[in-house]
Amino acid sequence: MDRFDTLIQQYREQLLRWNPQINLVSRQNTVQRVDDLLAQANRGIQKTLAHLPLETGDSRMEGALLNYFDLGSGGGIPGVVWHIVLSQNGYRPETCLVEPREKRTWFLQRQLQLQNMPHFCTLCDRWGEDTGGEESPCAALAAERVSPVTEPSRPLVTLISLKALRLTDLQILAGMERMVPYAIERNGMILIARYYPPDQEMSDELREQLGVTEPGSVTKRGSLEAIADGAWVEKLDELTGPGASLVYSRYQVQGQNV
Repeated sequence: MDRFDTLIQQYREQLLRWNPQINLVSRQNTVQRVDDLLAQANRGIQKTLAHLPLETGDSRMEGALLNYFDLGSGGGIPGVVWHIVLSQNGYRPETCLVEPREKRTWFLQRQLQLQNMPHFCTLCDRWGEDTGGEESPCAALAAERVSPVTEPSRPLVTLISLKALRLTDLQILAGMERMVPYAIERNGMILIARYYPPDQEMSDELREQLGVTEPGSVTKRGSLEAIADGAWVEKLDELTGPGASLVYSRYQVQGQNV
């Protein structure tokens, strides 16, 4: 068992230990439920890796840095799993798990104590919530770390996952200016991945619910200008527990300072 498998096992033990006090997952058939959710999270990030620069070979994203946000992170599924697997696959993600409930945020912070856990930050907050113009206080995602002035030409990929939380693309993009202001300053990509039931299809109704626009259309929110680059659904096959699918939408960002 390598150190990443060991990390997932340690995280699993933490979920089972603290679930009775914090209600991180269902209290009915908890062991099976945790195992199913971990498998679902792992399958989801394996699908998502295929759309990130190291796999796609997209010349526009060559040498890209990676931000990763899990919104409404709860007990950290999929966020903790995705963070570990991203690290395992050659990325050094600047990860932030965004969760508004204090007890669950405390649990997420506790996972940093696990041996060999790659650093991430937690934020007891709601994505893009108006706080009188204040930027996100998530220190690990400070502009100086993610977009150093010595490397202004490196593009920035922002990966965002959601499971139970339902936000439209417009709401997510609107939150970028507060939560990731430096992402607006350079060329990059925004990839949004949402967990949905296994039978989900990319219908006109779903596009309308999510605020997905036609490829090539421009969405402006604050200082952000994002160009729609497609939306699609992928089934998470090879799951023995409850099935799922991922609904993706992708945007290209033309940086202000480029």
